[in-house]
Amino acid sequence: MSEEKPLPVLPSSSTAERWVYVGRRLRSGKTWIWTVSFMLAAFVIGAAFIEPVLGLLFAGGVLVLGLLIVYFRASSAAENDFYEAYAAHRGLQHFPGRGSLPPATPLLRKGDHRHTDRQLTGPLPGDLNGTLAQYTYAVETRGSKGQKQTTYYHFTVVFTPILDFAGFINEFHCEMRAGFRFLDGLEDAFRTRNGWRPKANRSTSGSSFSSVPTTT
Repeated sequence: MSEEKPLPVLPSSSTAERWVYVGRRLRSGKTWIWTVSFMLAAFVIGAAFIEPVLGLLFAGGVLVLGLLIVYFRASSAAENDFYEAYAAHRGLQHFPGRGSLPPATPLLRKGDHRHTDRQLTGPLPGDLNGTLAQYTYAVETRGSKGQKQTTYYHFTVVFTPILDFAGFINEFHCEMRAGFRFLDGLEDAFRTRNGWRPKANRSTSGSSFSSVPTTT
């Protein structure tokens, strides 16, 4: 009889574990073998073809570049392991890397192009099944000199089918919670809400929504 695999430890956040992963990589002999090798090569090239002082500067530049690579790779590994543990603790499947979501809502149709950076799929709170995703859409514009500029907008989204009850919904509002709880009543009176209404035929088009900003 096979034993159940224990769940991985769930850190408080990927940021909390980042420096642990950085330290682990800095203690690795392989990291320093590669870094020192490239530093020596940079020094030899700089000293031989230009002058020794520049060789030292090149070697220092390689050291800084190596430390930056260690930091970013460790950060990426810490983030990925955090979401792996998060998914395991909640019975979700983790799909890292670029993906996509169906363009079923105004947000998921925004921008010139769009993608997800990771998806967590499975049972969600409230007896729902769906996908929790890091979603990004990009808007491309042209500057005064014609150069292309791209602005990225990042969101965390929950995607779940609501076909069973969408025909009974007149409006659906989502609000970002902010501030102290004792101010909730005041916020409700003055907050601008982002709302969606089903398109014309509610009985046959329950999964398609059009954006309707409303103010209360």
